[in-house]
Amino acid sequence: MKNSQDLSFEFEQNNVYISAFIYRKPEKYFYLSLFSSQSNKKKPRAKKGEANFYLCQLLELLVLSDDLELTNDFKLIAGDLTGDKSHNQRKLNKYYQGLGFKRYKDKTRDYGQPFKQSIGGFLKNCEKFEPK
Repeated sequence: MKNSQDLSFEFEQNNVYISAFIYRKPEKYFYLSLFSSQSNKKKPRAKKGEANFYLCQLLELLVLSDDLELTNDFKLIAGDLTGDKSHNQRKLNKYYQGLGFKRYKDKTRDYGQPFKQSIGGFLKNCEKFEPK
């Protein structure tokens, strides 16, 4: 481990927005705090799979730089974080389950559905997001 400080990341390109953290204590894990394929509603949505491609690139870079290990958890909360009620929770749950995420209980959250899987498990999906 390089150091014991938490790390934060923000990425924006082609209307894709990713905000994430690496929490190092009590155990190291990657937390995806915001993930959007249309960060600006006035612009067209990113191409299908493009947001996931960028997320894969970020995770691969973090593994190569030893900031993450393949066995570390990848956590996220699927749900409406904006308050606009435009999301479909069932559809979000199905989407993340299709990427290999499993639901888990998190008593500190009162919104959305917590999901997690290993970094290595998620990276196995990345091949299908490669640009053609």
